[in-house]
Amino acid sequence: MRLSQISRLLLLVVSPLALFVAGCSGGGKKASAKGNVTLDGQPLGVGLLRFVNPGTDPKFKTDVTVEIEDGAFTAKQVPVGDVKVVIETETLKGRLKELEGMKMLLAQQQKFKAEREKRGQEFKDKAMDPSMFDEQIAKITEDLKKLENISKKIKTIPKQYSSETTTPITVNIKPGENTLETIELKSK
Repeated sequence: MRLSQISRLLLLVVSPLALFVAGCSGGGKKASAKGNVTLDGQPLGVGLLRFVNPGTDPKFKTDVTVEIEDGAFTAKQVPVGDVKVVIETETLKGRLKELEGMKMLLAQQQKFKAEREKRGQEFKDKAMDPSMFDEQIAKITEDLKKLENISKKIKTIPKQYSSETTTPITVNIKPGENTLETIELKSK
């Protein structure tokens, strides 16, 4: 066989295969969606919302996750069609464990800086310069404030909403922009 015949043969075999894979990869139409989430009639302070296009094969499921803040969310690249809505706050509760670690880190950074300044040592290496801790301390302090604000807004929601196999919420996403009806969660 000549090279051109091999090339044509490969093209005939590979092209349909590539189209099949692309069609099954969840690369279908996408849209945007925005809306609100309430728990017992009150805006859900914070949480994570995930749109899941169940698909027929778990390998080809498509989903997108967005944050809920003060009961509102905006999502892009949402799969078009009937999608399940999964909402949870447990992941955010896990992030709060970081809060204690960050508080300890902040205390250590402040202590180390104070010790270095107290000794009045000359620092040849910028990494050991006490002034370099100012930026780190400011960043840690800012992150702590964000986490503390989040911690005040986290509410426990029933587990049924946090799994794609148990969530009772399904929405129909159409191509383009979607403004969804308020997603109402019940604690009981």
